[in-house]
Amino acid sequence: MQAKETQNYTVVWTPTDAGPYAIQMNIDPENNEAEMNESNNDLNKSFYLMPDEDPAVVDIAFYPQPPVPKNSPVNITAQIVNNGNRTANFSVDLWALKEENYDYETVHPTDDFNATIVTYPEANWTAIQFAKILLDEGSIRRRMKVDDLYKNTSAYFYSFNGENMEVWTKGNTTKIEMLPFNSVNYNDRETTEADGGRKVWSCNINKIAHKIILNHTAVSLGPGNTTNVTGILPHMRAGNGSIGYKIYVVVDRDNVLWELNESNNELVKELNAEIPDLTISNITCDAQPKAVIKNIGSAPVENVSVRFIRDVYTGDMDYPPYKVENDGFFSISQKDAKVMRVHFDYLYTDEDKNGSLRIGNVTSWVDYKKDRPKGFWSSWIEVDSEGDFVTHPITLILNKGRYELDRYEYGVDKPDDPFKIYPGAKRSVQVPFTAENEIYNLTVFVDPENRVKESDEGNNDEKKEMGPDLTFVFPEITFLNKKGNEVGSDKLIARESHTIRVNVKNAGCIAAADFPVKLYVNKSYNATYDKQIHGFPMSEQITRLEPGISSKIDFSWTPQEEGFYRVKVTVDENNDVTEIREDNNVFCCSDELKAGEPGYRAKNDPLTIYKHDTLNGGIIYEPYCHYVCPDPNTNKSYDYPPHVFGIDIPQKAEIVVARLYLYVWGDKADREHPRFRIACLPEVKITFNGEEIKTSPTTYEDTSGATAENYNYAISCYDVTSACDGKKWRAEAHITRKEEMRFGINGMALLVVYKDSNSVLTSYWIGEGSDVLMAKNLNFPTGFEFEECTRKCVFEDVGDAQVANASLLTVLTPYVSYDATKLLPEAGGEGDSLRFGRQEVANLMGDTTGHWAYRVPRSIAFTENEWEYVYVKDGTNIAEIQSRGNYLGVKHAILKVEYLPELVAPYIQKSVVVGLPIPVEIENKGKSKAGKFNVSFYVDGVLKEKKQFWGIPGESRGEWTLPWTPYVVGQLARLNISVDCDNDVRELNENNNNVSQLVAVVDMLPLLPEEGGSSSSAWRRGSGPGEGTGGGPGAGTIVGTSGKTVTGGKSGKTITGRLMKGTVARSEEQGGGGKVKFSILALLMRLAMIAVAGVLFYVGCLWGRRWHRNIQ
Repeated sequence: MQAKETQNYTVVWTPTDAGPYAIQMNIDPENNEAEMNESNNDLNKSFYLMPDEDPAVVDIAFYPQPPVPKNSPVNITAQIVNNGNRTANFSVDLWALKEENYDYETVHPTDDFNATIVTYPEANWTAIQFAKILLDEGSIRRRMKVDDLYKNTSAYFYSFNGENMEVWTKGNTTKIEMLPFNSVNYNDRETTEADGGRKVWSCNINKIAHKIILNHTAVSLGPGNTTNVTGILPHMRAGNGSIGYKIYVVVDRDNVLWELNESNNELVKELNAEIPDLTISNITCDAQPKAVIKNIGSAPVENVSVRFIRDVYTGDMDYPPYKVENDGFFSISQKDAKVMRVHFDYLYTDEDKNGSLRIGNVTSWVDYKKDRPKGFWSSWIEVDSEGDFVTHPITLILNKGRYELDRYEYGVDKPDDPFKIYPGAKRSVQVPFTAENEIYNLTVFVDPENRVKESDEGNNDEKKEMGPDLTFVFPEITFLNKKGNEVGSDKLIARESHTIRVNVKNAGCIAAADFPVKLYVNKSYNATYDKQIHGFPMSEQITRLEPGISSKIDFSWTPQEEGFYRVKVTVDENNDVTEIREDNNVFCCSDELKAGEPGYRAKNDPLTIYKHDTLNGGIIYEPYCHYVCPDPNTNKSYDYPPHVFGIDIPQKAEIVVARLYLYVWGDKADREHPRFRIACLPEVKITFNGEEIKTSPTTYEDTSGATAENYNYAISCYDVTSACDGKKWRAEAHITRKEEMRFGINGMALLVVYKDSNSVLTSYWIGEGSDVLMAKNLNFPTGFEFEECTRKCVFEDVGDAQVANASLLTVLTPYVSYDATKLLPEAGGEGDSLRFGRQEVANLMGDTTGHWAYRVPRSIAFTENEWEYVYVKDGTNIAEIQSRGNYLGVKHAILKVEYLPELVAPYIQKSVVVGLPIPVEIENKGKSKAGKFNVSFYVDGVLKEKKQFWGIPGESRGEWTLPWTPYVVGQLARLNISVDCDNDVRELNENNNNVSQLVAVVDMLPLLPEEGGSSSSAWRRGSGPGEGTGGGPGAGTIVGTSGKTVTGGKSGKTITGRLMKGTVARSEEQGGGGKVKFSILALLMRLAMIAVAGVLFYVGCLWGRRWHRNIQ
């Protein structure tokens, strides 16, 4: 290479596998050239070659489809795919694995044992699961080995202790041997008798498994290609707790390939046999106990029977055949018994005199010839169920001995006809034993004679202690009010009747009979002292209570005074019923009961109407939503943050009412009853505009009453009219506590009524009060119906309702909206409502259940629009605020009725006379004056004039001559008039301010004028009786009444119309139209217009023809 020269060196290399690689480039490796820098002759670079092979197992298919009949061969097909980008060469392994229960245990302790375990001929491998191995017991140490059939050792344990060890051996045979002490195979010193013994615990086996190799093959598969690998399972085996095999398919088991995805190389699928498996899924303790039999296997099974075994206690029977001191023949019989056995407390026989006890059923016997001082069971003895149970009892023959039985068991098979049960199905079989007030042990066996071959024979029985169990279940005690609604234990109403409902249940499996339920009520004076009140305990006797059944016992009680009480109930107080448990027969309410006033029920009287009046002016309610609860449970004073209200009234207005509201609540701890609180309020001093308000406020209070948290919710109303100057509205509050207590202020509000001659005529009603409401719900069971929690406000003497614009303001504090899940179904997802008359007012707030919401949390709640529009009627109107489960405190219902102006667009006739001006009338139908406003007039969309009116008094009209005069007969024009076009006037109805009319210009009046317009317009509405002569075939006398013209004559049709202004009738009172005069001038003018139009048309045709020739 020349100096400064660069050359490229290319080497071609083909990698054989994916994975990490490193390339090294070395220039002048033998240092033949002398260089300025020898350190830059090497270059190394590492890289990773991504794999492009990816064999995967897609699926495993079976034929026949599982569940497979037992002992049938199964064809197994594994689907393999190559998801990679080049041909992959790999191995595929297919095998079946089966695990079974196996119960083998050596003698403990033992010094020597050998065991051989054989699975199935087709097994290629066998696994042994050692639940426990114990070969090292301190000074004694033993050896154990596990071999296959050909003595190839798979595991060798020396001085080993462990659990859950799995050992695999090749083939279907496994040999386990504890090596003898004289073994020469191992050089370790063996323990001798002199060392302290040779015996150890040895081992326990609980499972075995075997593996069958179905296929092992090599596969070459191109990219995207699929192939199948098959195998045959020679026998579908089931049993010993196993219902099938696990089939494994693994590709590239030795990880020879570098693959795109290594996680898809193995797939396992269950292959189950068609075999039943009977079990006892449950023993129910309902009115009639039943055993629930279930086939959890995959095959139906017939000829299923169930054996019910119960014991009979005889320990208190000290007479034969239960306690025998002398030789003799004795018998024990039990009706319907299929099998029986007896339990001995002890058995002694005189061996020297060949003493014995023989037990049997005449045809077969079992002899006992040795003493057994400790209890034991005899063998089961079949009883001839076809014969007479009296003549075929189980017999005991005692010879030179003595014994005592403390119980016996007998079994009854049911149903009488064995049944069939399908896979997954259940069958309930009734327990055949009838009993009450006793305890016995029940064992249920399904398939007791093993007639059915099952996958698991170890799950066929279930045991249960049977007996009564009297107790109280949730809700143990329920309190109901006089209407039958549930109430909380702290929400009882003094001097009202209540029901105390006790929920007693027999939680056992045997009926209980003839026992009492008693109720105790004590007056509670404090946390440690209470005294039983007159009339208690009350008692109710229960004749019989079936197992699994609950019974509600009702006691009636009226708390005669407010206060606190304790309640206790007992069942079977004297232990007349033998029960499984005797420690659950008493239930005490953990908390004290409280009887108080019905605070959550609405008060009977409607809200107080503080003031009602009608004036030209307005009413303003402005809240200050600032919640505080300072330093709870102390006696510290507190200054509520001062606030300046932003009220704006007209400059010359006179303040009629200025009323400051303070919304406050308070309570304190009840020292005698720690869980409860007592209603109370702090003292408040108000300063307004720097002037202390000396006059006592009007205060409305309400307590929650019968509840643990007995708050006092109040509204204090201060007259601050004299302190108002119409400019400043600053309020301050200072709160003083005389004792330790808790209080909160939800906020303040200022209500102002003012008089102003330029304002709208307004009637107002100010409703005030305090009423906390909460109807029954699932959160706090007050028990009150919705209608009981409805507070009304009555607004009397409403007038001129048809022209009134009414709105209602409701103010609530406190307010809590509960989730719909906490409300009763009959609430319909709405926890409260606001009604005015028959109409529902206000919308639900968002996704809540309430129609009110706080502006600021825990302050003052309003509806969505605050002032809600309502329809009023003349006379009395009623607003209703109702709780349907939500918690709310009603403070105000204020009705404002405004008699607004109502400007009406004038009438424009369809025909106007050429050359005459067009006068119109703009009417104010409202009761209040309409102030300054503008009227716009358009002709064919072009503004002709925008006129300013300086006001129209209520129920008056204003005239205006339109600034446009028609001069061409036959002209058509679109006239538009927009009254109050800039919306300067707030009106009762804003939708009648515009009129648009297409008018025709004529030179004479029409024969039959159309209806419309006002009486002073160019067309007048006819009124009063009138006569005239009509033209046409129906001519006759016309009499107008209230603007309607009646045409007599032949047709008898009724025609409604208006008279044109200036039309002459026979008298002022007459309506309708008379004869119309013919005009020759009008006829000549029309003919002239037609002639001119014809000439223009002819000239146009000539011009068009000439133009066409020029183009050609």
